[in-house]
Parts: sequence; structure tokens; C-alpha cells
Amino acid sequence: MAQGENTTVVIAPIVTDSTGRKCAVEGHILRLSLVDADGRPLGVDGAPAIAQLGANQGDNLFDWSNWCGPHVVVTIVGQLDPGGRGPRIGLTSPLLPACLAPKSPSRLSVIAN
Repeated sequence: MAQGENTTVVIAPIVTDSTGRKCAVEGHILRLSLVDADGRPLGVDGAPAIAQLGANQGDNLFDWSNWCGPHVVVTIVGQLDPGGRGPRIGLTSPLLPACLAPKSPSRLSVIAN
């Protein structure tokens, strides 16, 4: 799930099974990347962002800020337990952070986990 929050995009990954039930992911590692429509990584400092997931999935938050690049369709790619051991999923998002500082880099940060 991604939502615009003031001038940034807050990303709250929720891991579910095929029926939509939340999975127990406490202690697992999540690697979060941002890619364009062709699968190329966006030029974002801190990406991929890596976090150890907690028991309450709604508390695992990432913040993407200061996008001054082109208007693109972004796919948020999550890899559970990176290294090929866990599932990899993508969510296409129309949301882009505001460009507040054109000479500063865009950044992806873990803000809560």
C-alpha cells in the first residue's frame, strides 16, 4: 500500500497469502526497491531499503521523498527474505513525491519497523 502524505509517499507493505489473509512475517527481512516501467531502478538514495519486519505489519513504514526526476509510472518491488528465498512482488503506484529540493537527491528511508 502506498499513499501520498504531505509531500512524500509513505509505503506500508502488507504481506498476505493468496486468500488475502495477513501472513506472520515478524523477524523476516524485506528489501524494497523502486523501478520504472522497464524494470530499471530509479535513481533514489537509500534504495533498496532493507528492514526487519515486526509483528504488526502496519508499523513497517518506508518514506520516499523529493522526486525531481521525470513523471514515470513507478513499481514498488518488495522482496521478502532477499537472496531468492522469499517471494517477490510489485505494486504499480501513480504516486510520486513532490520535488522540494531540485539539487538534492531523492531518498527512500525506513521510518518505522
